[in-house]
Amino acid sequence: MINKAKIAVLGSGTMGAQLAALFAFYKYDVIVWDIRKIEAIKQSVNAVGKPGIFDKITITNELADIKEVEFVCEAIVEQLEIKKKVLSEVDRLCGPDTILASNTSSLDLEQMANELTHPERLVGAHFFNPPREMKLVEVIKTRFSSELAVQKTVEYIKSMKKQPVIVNNSPGFIVNHLLIPLINEASKMLMNGVASAEEIDKAMRLGANHPLGPLALGDLIGLDIVKNILEELATRLQDDHYAPSPLLCDKVSQNHLGRKTGAGFYNYAK
Repeated sequence: MINKAKIAVLGSGTMGAQLAALFAFYKYDVIVWDIRKIEAIKQSVNAVGKPGIFDKITITNELADIKEVEFVCEAIVEQLEIKKKVLSEVDRLCGPDTILASNTSSLDLEQMANELTHPERLVGAHFFNPPREMKLVEVIKTRFSSELAVQKTVEYIKSMKKQPVIVNNSPGFIVNHLLIPLINEASKMLMNGVASAEEIDKAMRLGANHPLGPLALGDLIGLDIVKNILEELATRLQDDHYAPSPLLCDKVSQNHLGRKTGAGFYNYAK
């Protein structure tokens, strides 16, 4: 078995690998758990770290190896049933004082908490991509979350020079509830021929002082993620206005997901 570590990161995709590197950068001992092959995880974490950071990281595909950590940051695939299953297993393995923090960007944390023996230990810790550069972390409270769990999560976030904002569990929390519909409205404008992608983004950069236009930002986030969040908002708010635009759906169906696939609202082939 692996010796006690302070932090566990569940998942080693884009966010999981970057979060592991971020925790290690701030001198935490980190265990990364993923069901994929360990060598693939190592490459993923190494890709976002700096020399020496990987020495602070242990990789495992045995969930039991995380049972004595103090803080768990869940960053697995954004599917509610999978998150519920993994978090319930972690809840069973770890002592009641271990904090469970989900990095979900829009899913209902109370549905996850309902699966736990200790729902008071679950909070949201929504880091933004890329987490090394983005200062904000949304700390989400459910009606079950203890003040101790919230405050400990805030302390971990501040220790990494991030700025926490506490928000009650709600669809999209703060940022995605405001931002993702903006991207959707911009895609509707593009689809309806109001202006080109470049002109829409330029107008929002210069007229609203946004550092990045909404369409370029959608490409950075990933249009599949934008679509998933919109569908979650539409379902939970029971409002079809939040449904993803036909153009956005077409982009996703063609695997034009933005920067990560080389094409989205813009072409990144070069």
